[in-house]
Parts: sequence; C-alpha cells; structure tokens
Amino acid sequence: MKVPLTAWTEEQLSSQYPKVFFEGEEWTKPSPTKALKCRLYLPIRCPFEDGHGIGRQNMTETIVLIGEDNSVLVNCQHSSCGAKIAKLNAQLRANQWSAWYAKELETAPPMLTKEQLEEQKARRERVRVAKAEALKVLNRPLSLDELTKSSPLPVANMEPAEMMLCHLGMFLPEDLLWVAGRPNCVRPSYFRRTTEWMGNPPLSSVFVSGSTYSKKEGSRCLNNLAQTRFTIFEHDGLGKEKTAALLRYAEGRGLKLAAVVDSGGKSAHGWAVTDDGIERWVEFFRALGFCPKAMRPTQPVRLAGATRKEVGKPDSLQRLLYMNRGVVPWLN
Repeated sequence: MKVPLTAWTEEQLSSQYPKVFFEGEEWTKPSPTKALKCRLYLPIRCPFEDGHGIGRQNMTETIVLIGEDNSVLVNCQHSSCGAKIAKLNAQLRANQWSAWYAKELETAPPMLTKEQLEEQKARRERVRVAKAEALKVLNRPLSLDELTKSSPLPVANMEPAEMMLCHLGMFLPEDLLWVAGRPNCVRPSYFRRTTEWMGNPPLSSVFVSGSTYSKKEGSRCLNNLAQTRFTIFEHDGLGKEKTAALLRYAEGRGLKLAAVVDSGGKSAHGWAVTDDGIERWVEFFRALGFCPKAMRPTQPVRLAGATRKEVGKPDSLQRLLYMNRGVVPWLN
C-alpha cells in the first residue's frame, strides 16, 4: 500500500532517531510571515542537538519540511551540525527514490530537468575549483593581529563603545535596524534608526543583522525586509585565522569586505557589501562549508563591541577586527 509522504518521513526519522518528534506537533502549512518555501513543515528535535552550543540547547530551531517539489529536507538553525544534517538529507533523498521505485509512496520525488542537471554539474565543478583555490590559502592562516594591523580604519585600540559605533555606522543614519540581546526579541523597541542606536550604544545587545527593515511593528522576517546591505560569512569549525585568510583572499579578488567581527566564540564574521557580484562569493564560501544561515538577510549575527555571555563560559568581547568603510558605496 502506498503511504503519504508525511507518514513516510516520520517513519524514516523515527526509525533512526526515536526521540526526534515533539508530542502534539503536527504538519503545518507555512504562514505568509514565515520565510519558508515549502508545502508543509514540522518542528522536531535536532537528531544531533548534543553538539549544539551551551545555552542554546532548548531552542526549537529544527524542522523537517516537504518542499513544493515534494523534496524532504531537515533544516537546523545551528551551524555546528551542518555536515551531519547534509548527510542525513542525502540519505533521505536516496531512500525517497528507492521507496518511489518500490511503489511505496503516493507522491514522486523531485524530478530534475536537463537544464537543472547541467547546472548541477556546473555547480559541482565550481565547488571543486573553489576548494582547490582555498586549499592554498588555508595553508597560510592569517593571525588576528595581522588582520587588525591591515585594517584601513585603525581598530586595534578601540574601546567597546567605539567598536559598536563604527559597526553601526556602516549603515545610513535613517536605516531601521534590529538590535537585540537574543535572537527571538522582535518587539518594536528592538527596531530603531541607526542614529538612535548610536546615540546610546546598546552594549548589552549582542545581536544585529546585515539588513534594514521597513517598520517597527513588523518582525525580523523577509516580509519586513527593506534592504540587504551586507552578507555575512561565518564558519564555526574552521578557526578564526583561516577564516581571516579566506576573507582577505576573496577581498583581493573582488569581494567588498567592509568589516570582520570576532564572535567572542569560535568564529570570526566577515561583513561583505551585498552587490551584484555577491552570489559568486556566496557560492564560494558555501562550497567551503561556511554557514548558509549566516548568509540569510535577516539572520542574527554578532554586534561588535558587545560582551558575549554564555552559561559555563567566561564573558568575551565581540571585537571589531577589521573595518574598511571605503568599499561601502552609500558611505562614499
């Protein structure tokens, strides 16, 4: 007997990860305010939540979704489990095809056109080239001291408040920015003009995003997005020095690198101007395992000058490591 795709998906996951489902949760159609391109989604526990950062274990940020093309995909907001999630999704794709050929499924898996197959082949070649390029760079890590010394704007001796002012100052004075202490803070008070934030630097607010928003009464979602000013590149597992080397390598080849911020944790965040050539670099960094979620327009990322506080860890400053206002077109 053929089974619905939802039931098949539940069986596939529960057979490997019995504790993955929350009691009472049901498959839901995404609301217009959710930036989800799918037919249905279901909140679940991440199968790999043991690897999530301290202080974020209880955040229910993992879903399994059924795409508009009938693809099945697990999506987790934590970059630490990205490789394992990718492997799980590949396994689900293979199993979905096997079930379809065995006539066990009601709906067919996504079918690729000839053009899509050619693009897939071309993308794999671009990934291969990107990895070959990066390998040479990764053999020569760039220390954070070297990165800071090379900053067009001197940042080495800045106080935290000055770092934050410089970071926020990359936006236009009238831009409506989201700044908060937690990713889920979306009340109107967290949406203010750049000048208002800079008039009283929020040193306890560790998060910002690379975009501007339309209205205070909205939320940090695509429907409230005004402009994507910056694209952020981050890699939790690569190390800050290797990340810095890759960012400067890309900068030398056309990436408009405006800033680099120490997350206060394991990573450094590169802030690049979102221009017509940014897709090339999104593809390049994604091929190297950089966090795709950090590249999202509304994703919370670390604000320079704030102090990062996590349970069980010492407080750490989110330092401004590099600043080049000269590449930001609206500032020049």
